[in-house]
Amino acid sequence: MDPIARWKRSEKRGNYSLMMGGLLFVVVGFAAFSVDIGLITMSELQSQATADAASHAALIMFRETHNYDGDPVPAIAAGDAAAQWIIDHNDVGLGHADIDAGYPEYGDFDYNTGLFQPGFWANGGANAVRVEVSRQDTNAVDLILAPLLGVPQHEVVSDAVTAQQRRAVMIVQDMSCSMMDGAAAGPGTGAIHIAREANRLFLDYLNDHPIDGDMLGISLFAQRTVQNTGASTMTLTTTSWAQLREIETNFAYLDGKINGICSTSPWFFCPTGGPMPAASIGTCTNQGVGMGQAINQLVTRTDNTFFRGMIVSSDGLPTCVTHNANTQADNAWANDIHVWSIVFHNGAFDPAFMEGLVRGVGFSQVSPDADDLPIMFEEVAKALPTTLVD
Repeated sequence: MDPIARWKRSEKRGNYSLMMGGLLFVVVGFAAFSVDIGLITMSELQSQATADAASHAALIMFRETHNYDGDPVPAIAAGDAAAQWIIDHNDVGLGHADIDAGYPEYGDFDYNTGLFQPGFWANGGANAVRVEVSRQDTNAVDLILAPLLGVPQHEVVSDAVTAQQRRAVMIVQDMSCSMMDGAAAGPGTGAIHIAREANRLFLDYLNDHPIDGDMLGISLFAQRTVQNTGASTMTLTTTSWAQLREIETNFAYLDGKINGICSTSPWFFCPTGGPMPAASIGTCTNQGVGMGQAINQLVTRTDNTFFRGMIVSSDGLPTCVTHNANTQADNAWANDIHVWSIVFHNGAFDPAFMEGLVRGVGFSQVSPDADDLPIMFEEVAKALPTTLVD
């Protein structure tokens, strides 16, 4: 081979080596960029998810263990422990994050401003928890290839506020004749009296497990509904027997209206002394009219920051349909109103109709025993959603 040609080939081989050396640095850089960007992204997502879960767990345990006697310390300990458990059982960037000093914070979330303010209410309560988690300093996320470029670690910090969502619930209570006192059995024997106590238990449960802003109202129905004045009506927009009101500031009003859930026939017997609904409410069953009245209360007296629910308590199929119950259930769900049904039946009865009214997170409960009504109402109270993550 010509000596000049051999010299030129040797010179080119040297150029290729220089080029490959430079490209190797670029290739390693791109590899570090792609691998570690993935790790950083994963760490950020895991950090936020862990903060959300930790604040959620802290609030749930704080709420479940608090007796609202002015001393929040035991509930704080339970909430802190729950948050730490979440931290210990969730990875953040191939390791574990820390709860930053001073957290969890317990305080008040203002739905109107969207702001969280640390501190407790007079009874030691709080409606929100804020948690900040991080991997920083010596616990920062170790990168894989980026150290070759002089970037050994990445720090992640995430915070989350979990607040108890304001809730508004309407009870739609059947007042048809089969719920009332029987002439043979005597006054005070009808299922309506157990239903009254079940309604009261529901109110008491929400009052004993307070969430700031919780609201309750009651719609009474048979063939027609009962207005708040006691007169009967077929108009869905008429104010219900118990207007939807905040429990904390209107407990006496709501309790008094529950006292009025009494037999309308044959003695108009009301052992607790509360006012009685009008006898002209009728005797047949028309769930739809009570549901429509409840929907009107929920739509007009709350906004979209509330969880909205409706509990339909009845003992039979509709026998005088003026406002179709299934249509009203669809209307409820179109307005983000979740529907539960509670069925007491005193004879052969197909529960499919009442089960068909359920919407959203609601569920149906059925029993042939009126004595089960308080238990079924309590199950709904316990199942009401309590939190949202901001």
